[in-house]
This record gives sequence, structure tokens and C-alpha cells, in this order.
Amino acid sequence: MINVTDNACGAVSRMLMKHPQAVPVEQVLPTLAAALPLKAELEENEPVFRFLLSLLHGRNGWVLEHLGHILDLFVQVLSTGTESKLKESTKKEMVAVMLAFGYPMPGELMALKA
Repeated sequence: MINVTDNACGAVSRMLMKHPQAVPVEQVLPTLAAALPLKAELEENEPVFRFLLSLLHGRNGWVLEHLGHILDLFVQVLSTGTESKLKESTKKEMVAVMLAFGYPMPGELMALKA
């Protein structure tokens, strides 16, 4: 069941990045965020976190309202070894966002600074 949930998160993230008008993003985000961090299909982290980053850059209201939770997820993924499926550019962008918001980060994440 975990694999199905992780795959669904990746699929929804890909779909919403390509066709954001196809689904009401504000209705999907709470369910997507509740399913994170991913547990089994770690390659799905890339589309999920790219999507979240795109929403942050676009100043999405729901994401900004839940910024603490989103940044907590960034730290969880980057500091548990599950980041290995993320592109280096995505990791650096996640760290840059945490720095921009003054979010406290474990020291080992500072090595990912751009």
C-alpha cells in the first residue's frame, strides 16, 4: 500500500506541474502533504519536491500557510538519506529556500548550500 501511495504522490505532482489547471491544487495539497515523506518509492521524491518548490516560488497560498510543515519535510528528506533519489540541483534549491526563510538546519545540510 505504501508503494501505491508514493507512486500516486509522484504522479499527481507530475500532472500538476504540467497541467495545473486540470486539478484544484488547493484541494489536492492537504492530501499530498499528509502522505509525505515518501517511504518506499524514493525516486518519486524528485517530482514531489520539484512541485512543492514550484509552488513556493509561485507563492501558493496553501504552501505559504503551511510553510513550517513543508520546510520540516525538506529537512526530513535531506537528513535521513532518502535524498539520494533527488537531483543535486533540487537538494540545493531546497536548502536555498530554507536559508531564505531563516529556517534552522542541521549542520550537515549546510554542505548542500549552493
